[in-house]
Amino acid sequence: MKIFYSLCFSLILMINMIPLSYAQSIPDPPGELMISAMYDQINLSWKDYSDNEKGFALERKSGRQEYEEIARLSSDTEYYLDLQLSYPATFFYRVCAFNDTGKSRYSNEVFARTEAPPPQEAYDTPLPPQDLNGRVISEKEVELTWKDQSSNEDGFKLERRTPSSQYEEIIQLPANTTSYLDQSVEPKQFYYYRIRAYNLIGESSYSNEVVLETRIIEKDLPPVEAPPNPPSELSGSLEGTVIVLRWIDRSNDETGFRIYYAMNDIDNTSLYQQLPKDSTEYGITDLYLPGNTFFFYVTAYNTFGESTPTDSVMVRIRAEEVLTTPKAPENLIASEIYERDIVLSWSDMSDNEEGFKIERRKVDEASFKLIITLPKDTQTYRDPGLESGSTYFYRVLAFNEAGNSWPSNTIEAKTKGLTGGYTPPEAKIVIILQIGSNRISINGKVSEMDTRPSIFEGRTLLPIRPVVEALGGTIDFEPHSKTITIKLKAITIIMQLNNPLATVNGKQVSIDPQNPKVVPMVVPPGRTLVPLRFVAENLGCKVDWDANEKKITITMELE
Repeated sequence: MKIFYSLCFSLILMINMIPLSYAQSIPDPPGELMISAMYDQINLSWKDYSDNEKGFALERKSGRQEYEEIARLSSDTEYYLDLQLSYPATFFYRVCAFNDTGKSRYSNEVFARTEAPPPQEAYDTPLPPQDLNGRVISEKEVELTWKDQSSNEDGFKLERRTPSSQYEEIIQLPANTTSYLDQSVEPKQFYYYRIRAYNLIGESSYSNEVVLETRIIEKDLPPVEAPPNPPSELSGSLEGTVIVLRWIDRSNDETGFRIYYAMNDIDNTSLYQQLPKDSTEYGITDLYLPGNTFFFYVTAYNTFGESTPTDSVMVRIRAEEVLTTPKAPENLIASEIYERDIVLSWSDMSDNEEGFKIERRKVDEASFKLIITLPKDTQTYRDPGLESGSTYFYRVLAFNEAGNSWPSNTIEAKTKGLTGGYTPPEAKIVIILQIGSNRISINGKVSEMDTRPSIFEGRTLLPIRPVVEALGGTIDFEPHSKTITIKLKAITIIMQLNNPLATVNGKQVSIDPQNPKVVPMVVPPGRTLVPLRFVAENLGCKVDWDANEKKITITMELE
């Protein structure tokens, strides 16, 4: 019995001597991995079910690829924002926890598909419709048709008047509409019509005006059961990097036109594009392939068949010489400063530039803007007509057909005269942003940010500096404490990375009472994003969200 107790005591002693690190267990796996896609970014969130993880390993794959680790995240992390992905593409994800002992099992697998961001031209007013035409169907029906010249309209506004009344809007039509049947007219009456396109930025100018009398009833001619007349006089030319085809429409009963092409071998043709009726021109942008020859012909078609083709035209694209971008200018300085003029000078370091581009920005502008293009070998420029007592930033780039050089050093220069901050002439400041686009519109002036707004946990996050500076405020970041300080007039907002609490004029508040996961965060490649609505509303702004267009409008009334 003494021997038994002696053995037990020795075993207990040995167990107590085992190092603590050997007793650590593998963490429990994370769960409930969820995913959502917004254009070319993917949001991921999961539940942390372990209390001993050192961190999380996130893995991603696409198609038939094997999973690859894309991020190592700190302990207690429950979200990740994967940005600037290729599109369109489908991506799969899984995540596991890890510590010094090893990795946990993987979470559930999720996947989502990316899509192209909206076109940048969405920040321009649309082009006006053209060729508005009308015909009387009956004494109480008028048919209107027009050509849609824009690609960024939200819709169309159709207006009508009589000889004794003013124009009034009778209907708003969706984007891409090219016809409308007006069934609200009265018999034996003259009606005038005009139409314009619109989007969030504004309205286009009006189309041409048409006038119709409802006592005239047009009768449709019976259809001719035959293909349309063929187009004629086809021509092809290379305009820059665009192949432009033009022809004459010789028919009035076609459904549309078809463009056929062959590359190098004239006998190996195939259909390239199908166009709507009345088309007489088309620009081809994806066949600029230096060193190749293309052959084209065009036909008209309707429900009864296809016309005979035009004669073929040949477009040859010569092989390009290799051209490198020029070296960047150096030593940019403001050599002379006056009340409304600043004289710039720099060193020309390249021998193959076609010229130079001068870019400038003010404190209230989010990015540099091109102000002038100068010829090659230029090394000085006088910038006239500036505001006295204002600060400007400048940089210079050299350029040629291969592209732009890197910018020179950036300088800051302040004109002489009265000092003072930026005061917009408008009674309010209106800022427009769009998810998936890096453009920002400030009172109608469009510039670019270096990072696009993002959606996380149903909230908009973005690099807030362009918005704060456009409102006339300042923003500072202290890297050691990871603290963001925003000041505007008598308002001071202090936030900290990954902290759901902030202070506004010394009072601690929750950034998002409904969701503590909404915090300032850093996303690749090192950009700090903050919750837009929290900041804007605490600075006294109104924030509107358009779910269909995924657009944010920030409005601040000026005193």
